[in-house]
Amino acid sequence: MTELKRKTKNIIISECKAFKDFYLDDENRFRINLLNGISTYEVAEYIDFKEPEDILDFFENESKFTSNDKHAQGRLAWCCLLLSDRNEVDGKKFGANNNHGYTCLMFDKDSSETGEDLSFLDCASWFRKQGWSFFMYETYSGKGNFRVVLPLKHVITCEAHELLTKWINKRISTEAGKKGSVFKWKEKSKGPFDDSKFNAAAKFYLPNHSPERTDYQTYRYKGNIFDPCKELKGKDIKVPEYMCEKMIGLTTHKKKIYERIVNPAINAVLNTSGVKQTHDELRDKKCNEQQEKFLLNKSHDSLGELVRKMTFWERKEEILPFVLMNYRNTQEMKNECEGWIKKYANMVTCSEKFKWK
Repeated sequence: MTELKRKTKNIIISECKAFKDFYLDDENRFRINLLNGISTYEVAEYIDFKEPEDILDFFENESKFTSNDKHAQGRLAWCCLLLSDRNEVDGKKFGANNNHGYTCLMFDKDSSETGEDLSFLDCASWFRKQGWSFFMYETYSGKGNFRVVLPLKHVITCEAHELLTKWINKRISTEAGKKGSVFKWKEKSKGPFDDSKFNAAAKFYLPNHSPERTDYQTYRYKGNIFDPCKELKGKDIKVPEYMCEKMIGLTTHKKKIYERIVNPAINAVLNTSGVKQTHDELRDKKCNEQQEKFLLNKSHDSLGELVRKMTFWERKEEILPFVLMNYRNTQEMKNECEGWIKKYANMVTCSEKFKWK
């Protein structure tokens, strides 16, 4: 069993390493899905992020949101690569089997049923001592209830998410607060955070508080971005037997990992909200988005960005006609545009990056 656990852990780490160079498009690497309703029935919006710190910027900005509704529409966040088609395992659209990779870690601290409570300040102090970048915010329920957002260097698998969240929960249980303190959410829990939120279907509400409230607490710390592969190698992260049994027969062969981990993640990105997009439709969508940005800010630099993105999305032949029609139809502009096109002529395109056929 010890050997099997070691092998399983190596597989999980190898699968996470396969996400190190994973991109949703030509620049974004992380996604948060905002779901409608308490009973999830659709994706209201999805938001993509380029850098891990961008996720914290988003949560910090959202902490200004106020409402008289604890469950305001469109604010239930699922930080993952979501394929919202009905999955073949349990037929669900928003269950654990629809999650094809976590994009950050989140922790939910409700008032403890045992009375062994972790304070907002003690929690912030512990995470700060680890040196990780994070953001904390109180929930709508008020004092003693808060969440922690911990961004990652790259996307990770659901198994890695479970191991890491449980590991942090166990550590903070005895390391935060005064020496000798032990924090537990429930009698049989391993720590202060809600352990029902460590599974692949866990969702969390964005910051929200009533307009009348004046003592709403948040906290932002800028440190090092949490490195999941580095932490997973630690000896104190133990793989449970049920996870070993689930992964029997799997290997660390790169091609096999790509087939079972990366391909489903790419499919999830392409089919967001249950609306399937062909590769051509995605190319057109991304190019149109960049064209709209260019029209709002026409400059030398924005022209270069337009050419770079349209070349990546394999619409190079449309660049020059669009620029001459919508910017300046002069020989000077034509020369400038052709210069940018030449600069990016040999860049990696979407078909090459995503291995589209």
